[in-house]
Amino acid sequence: MELQYLQKLKENPTIFERTIEGVTEQEIKEYEEKLGVTFPKSYREFLYLAGDYSGDLTLLEGESGIKELTNPDFITFFEADKKLGGVSIERPYWVFSTGTDGFLYFYLDEKSEDPKVWICQWGFGEVEIEPYDDFTFSEYINSVIDHSKKYYKGLYG
Repeated sequence: MELQYLQKLKENPTIFERTIEGVTEQEIKEYEEKLGVTFPKSYREFLYLAGDYSGDLTLLEGESGIKELTNPDFITFFEADKKLGGVSIERPYWVFSTGTDGFLYFYLDEKSEDPKVWICQWGFGEVEIEPYDDFTFSEYINSVIDHSKKYYKGLYG
């Protein structure tokens, strides 16, 4: 796959000890067909480079691998958790990283190859949905690479 947005991720496959693992272009197409969506180019690049395993990238503490995000048991659990939290998003979207009481996502109807990242968090009876630092997906991943390097350097020198 020719990279347009995530060259930095390709150049930094191992942030600390663990190396990212991607999925094939064919697998990406199969996921898109199965889900009835077309992912934006920047996310397709992420899947190609790190869609199976995101290594030591400090994404949210939950799931970010495409296999986990599309697992029926996980989807059932996640949908129930969102419902319990009172989350309702009307536009089509894709969650690319989950965490405790929150997730990161982008809208699928933006028609952008590098969409804006949004964060949804809930707790104490409130739901907050807002842009994540006005980052596009590739800007977010690049910032995560920088943050992850600093984080592990601070911990282990």
